[in-house]
Amino acid sequence: MARTLWMAGSPITDAMCILERPLGGRQPLAEHRITLHSLLTEAALPVPQAGDAA
Repeated sequence: MARTLWMAGSPITDAMCILERPLGGRQPLAEHRITLHSLLTEAALPVPQAGDAA
C-alpha cells in the first residue's frame, strides 16, 4: 500500500499497525525511511496458562 501511495506522489513517513508480529516487516519500512508505530506487540500479549478459560 505504501508503494502505491508513494508512486501517486504522496510522501509516506509513518505507518501504523494494531499488532506487530516479529516477522521482519519493520526493517523494509525503515529502509524506505518509514517509521512503524504499533499499538501492541506480540511479545507484550499475555501467554495463556494451562487451565485458563479460552
